[in-house]
This record gives sequence, C-alpha cells and structure tokens, in this order.
Amino acid sequence: MPKGVTTKISSDHKKKKNTAHFFQSNNNLHNKVYDYISVGLKNNETCIVIATPSTIIKLNKKLRDNNFNLDKLIDSENYITLDAQELLENVMVNSQVDSERFMISLGSLMKIATGKERPIIAFAETISLLYEDKNFEGIKQMEAYWNGLLNKFSFTLYCAYPRET
Repeated sequence: MPKGVTTKISSDHKKKKNTAHFFQSNNNLHNKVYDYISVGLKNNETCIVIATPSTIIKLNKKLRDNNFNLDKLIDSENYITLDAQELLENVMVNSQVDSERFMISLGSLMKIATGKERPIIAFAETISLLYEDKNFEGIKQMEAYWNGLLNKFSFTLYCAYPRET
C-alpha cells in the first residue's frame, strides 16, 4: 500500500464499501475513528468497533464527552465493541485466519446486526495488530475474509493501517 495515502471519511455510509486509513499516530487514528463512528451514531446506524482496549476507551470517552448516551446505544445495539486482540485469538490458528472461526465470530455478528434493519458501519483495527506481528499472510487472509463479508452483507468497513505498511 502506498505511503502517504490518507482517506476522507464520508458521511454517506449507505453504500457497501471498504475504506482504509493510514495513520502516523494513535491520536490521529482516534480522531478519525471518532469522526466515523459519531456520524454513524447520529444517523442511527449500527456501529461495530473492533479495536484495542485503548482505542475503545479513548473512543468511549470522546463519545461521552460529546453527549452520546453510551449505555442507551449499547443496550439498543447501535454501538457494539469487540477487543481486536481477542477476536484475532478466536479466529487465528497457527498464525492463519481460520475461515470457519472467522464466519462464526464475524459472520454471526453481521447476521445479528443485519436483523436490526439499520445501516451497519464497522471499524476494524485487526490489520494493524497483524502488521505489528509482521503476519503479512494473515493480513492478506483477513482482508480477503472481510471482503467476503462485504459481498454477503451490506455494511461499510473502515480499517486502520500503520503508515509504514
């Protein structure tokens, strides 16, 4: 992936697509994720965040600071968070993404979210974690499985990549 590429976050989450953001700092990443998720929440979309605990904590704080009622959003399943490292531990076998485990974990989640009859947006930090581990084959597999989900379900995916990828 080319260095120096950044993407603009669209407020049009209605179309199925995959968007990447190349970040230099975690602060930059956290601001972009907040922008993306806050637009989705304001539009009454189901927002799925698969991120590190530190990203989730910072996002939750920023959402609360901007008057989002997280308890209500979580109870109504408008806002769903998953620990990215735990997800990887559940879907990886010998440093490879297991398709069955991936579909059980994420396919099931998308099926439930689709049943809410709201547009779905997702942010995933899994690729970043695989990059930290230098698991380039896992990155290719994860991207392929995410693209497979995009073909099966209607949602928008926003992924974060370290700038040096």
